[in-house]
Amino acid sequence: MNTLKSCPFCGGTKICTEPGINLNYCDNCSAESNVEHWNTRPIEDNLIARIVELEGKLAELIEAADKMYDVTEYILGGDTAEMFYCREIAEEARDVLKGE
Repeated sequence: MNTLKSCPFCGGTKICTEPGINLNYCDNCSAESNVEHWNTRPIEDNLIARIVELEGKLAELIEAADKMYDVTEYILGGDTAEMFYCREIAEEARDVLKGE
């Protein structure tokens, strides 16, 4: 038997099953659903998939910002005002992407 998810309404974890009538219900708030649909949460599943996708894109952006930060001196060369400005922008972008 599959492990039942917590109640989608109250978060309760005491989920009871009535196999004779094909029903799951929350002992806390009395929410009920048939056995086949209790663990089906399409919106939640879609949001989790989207979060995973966006976390991957964020990791790519952080890597790009790190590279941008690392190459500014090489591209601009020396201690020019432009180099410091570009590095400052790259550092700020990297910090924003990392949530700092």
